[in-house]
Amino acid sequence: AETPERGLAAIAEACGVSRSTLHRGFVEAIALSPGAYRAALRARRLREALETAPRVIDASEDAGFASPSTAFAVAREGLGVTPGTLHRGGRGLSLRWATGASTLGDLVVGWSGQGLCLVEFLEPGEAAEARLRARFPAARIEAAGQEEQGLVDQVLAVIEHPAAGAGLPLDLQGTAFQQRVWAALRTLVPGERLSYTELAERIGRPGAQRAVARACGENPVAVIVPCHRVVGADGALRGYRWGLERKEALLRRESAEPGSVED
Repeated sequence: AETPERGLAAIAEACGVSRSTLHRGFVEAIALSPGAYRAALRARRLREALETAPRVIDASEDAGFASPSTAFAVAREGLGVTPGTLHRGGRGLSLRWATGASTLGDLVVGWSGQGLCLVEFLEPGEAAEARLRARFPAARIEAAGQEEQGLVDQVLAVIEHPAAGAGLPLDLQGTAFQQRVWAALRTLVPGERLSYTELAERIGRPGAQRAVARACGENPVAVIVPCHRVVGADGALRGYRWGLERKEALLRRESAEPGSVED
């Protein structure tokens, strides 16, 4: 049977280059190794199959997996959730949400029984619940009660005083690569900044700065996972999902906070 390594060698031979040259060119072009790209394609095929197949076992066969157990492993590694959860569109999950007003704008906070799964700034007049529905279309979603307002207050406190973020429980859904990026971001202290290139090196994926930038852009919990602390190689501010003005304001207040690396 053909393994991924033998497949790569055959492609390199057909292109008239060495395997190492092909690998290096692949990484430079799309910021992913051939193996990671192949895994992403398999995960995407599985996701698409799970949207239409009547059963998980049918989806795994349609996506070309030899067994449901292999599909399960790929989904866990490549998509961050089980095939069953994907197949149900979040059905079976119970999520709650609430809104809060910060000095940087209104936001929605969503959480499962395990922790925060969404923190996003809202556009004026935007329906808060729609943000959760977009990510978990089949989940059971309901407004939070007064007893859960304390978690929203903690999130608001982080925005005003970044050092207050330690210890907040998180329940993040993402690919294995995204999880690595988000985990690395949580090691940054207020006032600390690094470039996308440096972040890629920190997670052991030098050259994957484009993929790192995409993972930052897909961060589901604003400020708590501090993707705003990543800047360009020249120190200039780059794109931020919730606006460069907010990014600049967050960095400015972090630099002024006692105990920051720039204090």
